[in-house]
Amino acid sequence: MGGNVFDEQPTNRIFQNVDALDPDRTPSKDEFVERDDEMQQIVSILRFIEMGGASNFLVTGPSGVGKTMAVKIILRDLENYLDGNVQSVYLTDLENELQTLRTLTSQLSLNYRGTDLNEYYDRLAAKLIREDLKLVLVLDELEKLFLAQGGKSHGNSFLKKLLEARKRVVNADADGTLLVIGISNNARLGEYMNTKVKSRFGHETVHFSKYNALELRKILEQRSEKAFRPGALDDGVLAKIAAVVAQNGGDAREAIQVLRKAGELALDDGAATVTNGTHVDRARQLIEADKIVDTVRSLSMHSHVVVYAVLSLLEEGKTPVTTGDVYSEYRDVHAQMSVEGKDPISQRRVRDLIAELDMLGVIQATVLSNGKYGRTRRIKVNLEESTIEELQTFVEEEYGI
Repeated sequence: MGGNVFDEQPTNRIFQNVDALDPDRTPSKDEFVERDDEMQQIVSILRFIEMGGASNFLVTGPSGVGKTMAVKIILRDLENYLDGNVQSVYLTDLENELQTLRTLTSQLSLNYRGTDLNEYYDRLAAKLIREDLKLVLVLDELEKLFLAQGGKSHGNSFLKKLLEARKRVVNADADGTLLVIGISNNARLGEYMNTKVKSRFGHETVHFSKYNALELRKILEQRSEKAFRPGALDDGVLAKIAAVVAQNGGDAREAIQVLRKAGELALDDGAATVTNGTHVDRARQLIEADKIVDTVRSLSMHSHVVVYAVLSLLEEGKTPVTTGDVYSEYRDVHAQMSVEGKDPISQRRVRDLIAELDMLGVIQATVLSNGKYGRTRRIKVNLEESTIEELQTFVEEEYGI
């Protein structure tokens, strides 16, 4: 290949600012549409921090409905409004109590990396009191601390000690305070909190419902005006994406990803416009495949092995694939794994995992009655070959199969 590798790229007649279609980009207030009521609820709670304190609260709702963006936009304005008298810290990917405390420590320069958990809370309280610091701590995906892998929950322990530190700060003769915002996809997160934690955390919850098709279309219109060249979108592109994504859960992030992918496909084709048929339909298929892979990656080891067993049976031409077939293959695959201390699970548990995978859309499992022999499931998948290969490679590399 001679010359510069970018010389032969197709002429860009599609995009003018692709950054506007980055789903992780925090938009301005003007760009963040269709969430005025929820924003006002959060502002109504946070306004009291200027008067010396405010209630801790939860923000709940499905993935991709604007929870995190709303909180970040409001806290950005709060910091500007109070002119440096408040600081916000945003934490996500919460694995356990120690890891969360170490991340918090690094952001606040508490100068401690040890294993004495109480030392972290003592240093946090001391800093807020000493510096009269008003701290807003945002804990995104808070449910992960309550549903940690291995069955150990860190959520109640962490929040109990954190709120005890908050009590020390609030009762000190100082202007410092600590306010905790928990963000979660699980609307029932409060049920995982024990009585003492729930009482101290407070009972304020701001819930974000999923976007409907009209709301998604307005979001896409807002983004597309900046992202695409005039005339680059065929009529109906935004309406079609909004309608389909609204039916599949109302995830604005997914809608933006589909729109961007459709634009990329049109660019690759050398087209002048993004078409409502070819480009949008192909984009939806590709995004859906990515979602399946991400979903499987987030599941447990045994779920990974069950998926691999199903794909292996189908690859071998086994049809129909039943629950019993999957369990036998699961045992064979598990025996090949290079993971110590992980015993195989029962056939009943495998059956439960098959039902879970069906619910998540990874496989399709139809329940069949065998009369006096009970019921089983006939299992199939409706995945692209590239997605199947990616899932198989992931499991093989992850567990040394």
